[in-house]
Order: sequence, then structure tokens, then C-alpha cells
Amino acid sequence: MRRVPINPYNVIPIYDNDTAGSQQAFLYSPTQALPPMQFYLSSDIGIEGWKLVRETDGAEYAQLAADWAASESTAAGLAWYTYFGTPLANPPPAGMYRAVIELASGGLLYSHRLCCTTLFDDLDGLDSA
Repeated sequence: MRRVPINPYNVIPIYDNDTAGSQQAFLYSPTQALPPMQFYLSSDIGIEGWKLVRETDGAEYAQLAADWAASESTAAGLAWYTYFGTPLANPPPAGMYRAVIELASGGLLYSHRLCCTTLFDDLDGLDSA
């Protein structure tokens, strides 16, 4: 099984299979919106949909495919697919998740583990004074 992400140098690694490497450690995230994610892929494939899958019980929280923007690269036929951290259509409760991205070609991509917590959802009450 491949352990190397398909998007090196990005904050949230994306893997082309369900590898044990994607389940090591985790990154903290709000529950209302995830940190930005990005990967490089053939522009003729496209994203069919994506979801957050809870580790403990496999519960799925479907999201909008439109959350991912495709921008053409200078290399012919390739594009950057980027989730800019927009609010989630179906925010999950706190827990450990992985984003599963469904490609129009039928393939699946998996994010690194994300520990979604309400701690980061609302920081309005914090002052630096």
C-alpha cells in the first residue's frame, strides 16, 4: 500500500488509496468548515462528490461537490482541485473523520485524519487584552 500523499507539500495530505499512512496522527479542525485542501489531477476526471466519514462507526456526512474548485494548470490536461475552507453543507458532530473524495471516474481519494472539534468553531469571545 502506498503511504505517500498525492499532494506533497500541502497541509492536509490526500492519498489515492485507503492506506494506514493516512490514519497515523491527525490534524485538528473546526466542525463547521475544514482547513483548505488541494490536489493535482487530470482535469477531465472531475469530482462527483465528497463526504466526511467518522472513524468510530463509519457514519457519513455528505458534502457538496461544488465546494471543490478546479483551476487549470499550465500543464495541458491537469488541474488543481481546491477546497478553500467554505462552510460545510452538512457539518459533522465532534469526532475523528477522514474526507473521502469521489472522482467522476469512480476512483476514491482519502484525506489524512481530521479531529473535528467545536473548540475552533467560535472564537469570538477570545480577546488578546
